Amino acid sequence: MCWCRYWPVVWHSWCYLCAISWIFYAHLSLLCRSGPHDQMMSSAFQASLQGGLARITQGQPLEVAFGSQVTLRSKSSKPVPCWLHSHKANYPIRYENGRGSSHQQQVTCYPFKDVNNWWIVKDPGRQDLVVSKPPQLVRHGDIVQLLHGMTSRFLNTHDVAAPMSPHSQEVSGYIDFNVSMPAQNLWKVVIMNRESKNEVWKTILSEVQLVHVNTSAVLKVCLTRSI
Repeated sequence: MCWCRYWPVVWHSWCYLCAISWIFYAHLSLLCRSGPHDQMMSSAFQASLQGGLARITQGQPLEVAFGSQVTLRSKSSKPVPCWLHSHKANYPIRYENGRGSSHQQQVTCYPFKDVNNWWIVKDPGRQDLVVSKPPQLVRHGDIVQLLHGMTSRFLNTHDVAAPMSPHSQEVSGYIDFNVSMPAQNLWKVVIMNRESKNEVWKTILSEVQLVHVNTSAVLKVCLTRSI
């Protein structure tokens, strides 16, 4: 048998395999690195990549304690992620449709990483806003307050209709206007993916639900612009 007749076929097949192998090598070598569309993935997946979120979380505590500064990303805001957010802007006294509001500080769900996404997990029984030594870890069932880091307003809700979804309660950063509307800023931590009833709130891994103590309402995203 003369191999000369088959040599072009063998050569092209070998070149094809080399090209495919190189493409797979390049692809697999980049999979472990951070990229421009990381935020479409879960926080746990982002933290496993080189660069990006991994640079921020490296060396950080693996568990949330009272006094910790956290960002809270909504699990239901897919495919576009969003974080619990507030800023120095109040709800209008009255909306265009005539409905009234609390005129307190707006709380929204913001689709970008921002300094106004940071909140401090506060122990309602302490005035300190720092992590104690040893740290007092936050566990399933604990009652917390969430203090907005940039404006020092507590996350609050009450029996006032939300701006984008009137069937839901408005969520705000509490401002005391002295108008017989006391603060209702206590939240119960419910760890949805817990393995025990005494589960510790873990950074990145825990799926946390915040239940309002006064009304039993659950903090959630309604439509695309309100919590």
